[in-house]
Amino acid sequence: MDEVEKAKKILERVEGANNILILASRPVDHDCLGTALLTLWWVRDVLGKTSEAVIFSKIPERISNFPGVAGISEEYVNGVTFEDYDLIILVDGSSWEQYFPVGYGEIKQKVGLHKIVNIDHHEAGEIEKEIGKMCLRKKDCCTAKVVYDYFVKEHKDKITPEVATWIYLALIGDTQRFKHGMYEDTFDFASELLKLGADHDLAVDHSTDLLNMQFVAWAIQNTRFIPEIESSILIIDEQKNEELKETFGEKWNTLSLHKYYQEVVMRTVNGYNYGVMFQTDDRRPGIVGGWRTRNYGNRVSMQKVLKEMGFEEAGGHFGAGGGFSSTIQIRELEHLFINAMRRNLKKVNSN
Repeated sequence: MDEVEKAKKILERVEGANNILILASRPVDHDCLGTALLTLWWVRDVLGKTSEAVIFSKIPERISNFPGVAGISEEYVNGVTFEDYDLIILVDGSSWEQYFPVGYGEIKQKVGLHKIVNIDHHEAGEIEKEIGKMCLRKKDCCTAKVVYDYFVKEHKDKITPEVATWIYLALIGDTQRFKHGMYEDTFDFASELLKLGADHDLAVDHSTDLLNMQFVAWAIQNTRFIPEIESSILIIDEQKNEELKETFGEKWNTLSLHKYYQEVVMRTVNGYNYGVMFQTDDRRPGIVGGWRTRNYGNRVSMQKVLKEMGFEEAGGHFGAGGGFSSTIQIRELEHLFINAMRRNLKKVNSN
């Protein structure tokens, strides 16, 4: 079934529902928020459905003050009664963990997969495998564009400058101001949004707070740069995790402090095209991994590298993504990563 047919099926489900929950993915970024706001506007203001948008994470202050973002509620998983909704729309993520920090197995069983649809632009993941035709996934510059192209564009005469700015925010965020994830129609899309009244100056004014900068300073000091594999690696083991808790508080990880480090360091240092960050997971036993790459020549797939290392889950974009392993010991990570990168760089360099 192609994307058009999937979109028709999802539209039928949305039109047949009365009470709809829109769930934004984690970690928090501009695309998940912009897409959630756009989807909420489409479902509530265009289709006239009862709806609300929720994220199971703390929205950083630098984003929470953006006009309209207060329309997305920060909740705990146990604070939402999923059975009250006719439909749950998951936006901007391909794995269950991106939406539910804990207990997603029980939630799926309680709610039922028939009540869930997914709209995304990442590589295929476990959600698509489980819900099939109710997952609309298209590789594009941002998930907001997928929602716009398949559901909103026909209603663009109703789009206000505020709504256009939410979409533009998602576009600016996921392309890093048109530096990554570009497609042949990305600039055309940006131009269309500007004609609809998107506020470019407001959307690109991404400041950061002091905690983010302090984390970046700490992270750079603890990052190892390995020239032979063109990579930087930051490993946050239990000892470093305790150090971060002492510096930034027990909930440092929920503040998404690492996101700024990933964008400003992990793919920007000359000669180091691949950046990875591994850390122990406070929510469940295991290791969380994240990567950023310059996409230089579309060479090594970090998703493939993590899979070779033994990560059970690995997904996202070619240039940015993450994974999880419940079996790898943190002391083994650096050795496994270096060997996997050596193998993969040797292959791409020999072609």
